[in-house]
Amino acid sequence: MNSRRAAIGMPLMTSPLILFFLFSRSFLARYVSLFILILVVLAILYAITVPRLVKVRHIDPAVRTIKLQEVTVRLEVRNISPIPISYFTLTDQTGALFAEESSFVVSLRPYEKKTLSFNCRGHNRGEFMVGPVGLKGSTPAGGLFWKKKVETYLRVIVYPSIRRMALPAGGGLPAGSIKTHNMIYEDLTRFRSLREYVPGDDTRRINWKASAKTNRLYSMEYDAALDFPAVVVFNCSMDDYPVRYRDLLIEQAAETAASLVFHFAGLKQKTGFLTTGIVSTGTVFRFPESSGYENAAEILEIIARLKPREGSADFNELLRRGNKTIPMGTRLTVVSPPLTENQAAALAAARRRGTAVRVLVVESPIERRSATAPGSLPAASREAGARG
Repeated sequence: MNSRRAAIGMPLMTSPLILFFLFSRSFLARYVSLFILILVVLAILYAITVPRLVKVRHIDPAVRTIKLQEVTVRLEVRNISPIPISYFTLTDQTGALFAEESSFVVSLRPYEKKTLSFNCRGHNRGEFMVGPVGLKGSTPAGGLFWKKKVETYLRVIVYPSIRRMALPAGGGLPAGSIKTHNMIYEDLTRFRSLREYVPGDDTRRINWKASAKTNRLYSMEYDAALDFPAVVVFNCSMDDYPVRYRDLLIEQAAETAASLVFHFAGLKQKTGFLTTGIVSTGTVFRFPESSGYENAAEILEIIARLKPREGSADFNELLRRGNKTIPMGTRLTVVSPPLTENQAAALAAARRRGTAVRVLVVESPIERRSATAPGSLPAASREAGARG
């Protein structure tokens, strides 16, 4: 019983024993009833007091994991009194997350503190809450039960799966971090080697010091490297996806967008993120101002918490969001279901303004089989994209 029920049950359970003790004519019966009365009172007091003496909390305020990978949930349970607490059960509610076992049998010595842990995993990306924690026990001799609900919660963010991407480097800006064989991106700050002079070589490339030592002309060679700011555009508008496969395709698109972000982070490129979906803070516009895996992890958390928006994507509005212009040399990678005519036209206009555009098309098996049907998809979208 909980504290309130125990308080109500105390007079009901003790009244018969008190009457028997006061009015029984047998001396032995009176003392036996007194002994039982003391035990009942102590048991009831134990059931009332113990729930207040057990404190439980989640050690971590939030944990993060990738879809289908296990994450550890840690709980701290402690006894704040000099009274030992006999065995009781502790159960943490995992909600939509899967856990093989989230219940424990616990006993606590005076002022003892224990750390409990279990593993859980999410089958879908998103933001989930673990908790509250339920406690249930009995008096040492049994018979009376107590229970308590502790309002402690753990936020679990499940990231989409990350896959290795293999995309051609293409063009960009010179003097970057991506090596290329195109000598138009040759970086004069990155000396590579010397070779014998060939007629037609720029005289500014001649290494006069090496040539003087050997009495032969030598030209200097440099590494070619390019750079480009990248923007991943995730179409998360519900009406653009077919109803039958909507949830599956949106999840596939989210995984593709997340994989692209980490692909560009591995190339050490500044990466931004645009989406038609929504999070708790509203719309998302992340301009490509920083690079590295820390920036990628922040974008990944946005993708994990992203919710689809009703309606169809308007790429013209999306690319103008925030009154910011896309910098020169930006590579725009769009993850979307098959494009409409208006969407394809918006991306074609961005390309005419000097933005490199690539479209990765995510489509259902039915759409893929009917891809050659007349009028099934604007030609501009298929020329720009790859099926996912």
